[in-house]
Amino acid sequence: MSLHLLAATVAFLVQLFAGCLSAGETHRAMVLNESLSPYDGPVAEGLDNSSLYNKVMAGYQGWFRAEGDGSGLGFDHYQKGRTFRPGNCTIDLWPDLSEFEDDELFPTAFRHKDGSTAHVFSSIHPKTVDRHFSCMAEYGIDGAFVQRFGVHGAKQRRD
Repeated sequence: MSLHLLAATVAFLVQLFAGCLSAGETHRAMVLNESLSPYDGPVAEGLDNSSLYNKVMAGYQGWFRAEGDGSGLGFDHYQKGRTFRPGNCTIDLWPDLSEFEDDELFPTAFRHKDGSTAHVFSSIHPKTVDRHFSCMAEYGIDGAFVQRFGVHGAKQRRD
């Protein structure tokens, strides 16, 4: 653990036990503490993760949500305002879902030219995330920097 992270953790615990943090501040501090901690989960076999030297890295936001994906965020990042329907969306191109399985598809109010329901994906679905990372690996991307929005922690939303 780095000295900076250790100091932040100690300061957080002192405030928590002293009763100086409200419930919302406590949750926010916990989310920040978790997100600033070094990753200690599984890594891909055969990948040298000790350095970024000679690596091709990408950014991965994973921010698209869909109604029914379990996040409770509706069609977040597809929708304009609070609605996702024809004439009210924020995407420029419709995602190609030809390789996605049925359990990764979420129906929308949009229709294809033939009248069939247009579907979208959710970045919270494990198969979808695995698919995205497999595609990156196939095209020579060695790893990804994951981005999360601080506002989700501040609003006590987990996704």
